[in-house]
Amino acid sequence: NNLTIVDLELNINLVSNLSVEKKILYYEDKIILSTAYYHNEMLHGPSIFYFKDGKVLSSVWFYEGKRYGKACQYYASSKLYAINKYIADRFERQQIYYYENGAVKTQINYKNGILDGEVKLFYESSIMKRELFFKEGNNIFDNIYDEKGNKVDEKSFSL
Repeated sequence: NNLTIVDLELNINLVSNLSVEKKILYYEDKIILSTAYYHNEMLHGPSIFYFKDGKVLSSVWFYEGKRYGKACQYYASSKLYAINKYIADRFERQQIYYYENGAVKTQINYKNGILDGEVKLFYESSIMKRELFFKEGNNIFDNIYDEKGNKVDEKSFSL
């Protein structure tokens, strides 16, 4: 059983020949809750979780128990809720969250699991709600906007 996880954006190229066992878990009423692969009781391979109506709730890849690559989460309507990126179970690069109408709700940047770079929050109308900047986990500035996009508050922080 070869497992290969490749993600060029995240510079991931993992290959494993560990033996895996596919497990399907069910809700009490015998509807599938998840399908996942395990090696010695540790998640290892693709995992898909489902709503009770059978629609996909989330999908993510595991390598020796840790999340790697892109993970997607969905609303009950099947519309995309979030795209998260992981390296060794830590957020990496830009995480994006969406409103159910498809508009971007939040963009958050991480480096090695620590906030680093821009964080942007938007109103459902796609107008900027808040803008922050982090350097190695430290907040550098924080701007807040009204629903028309006018800046209503501004803060700067020193390291």
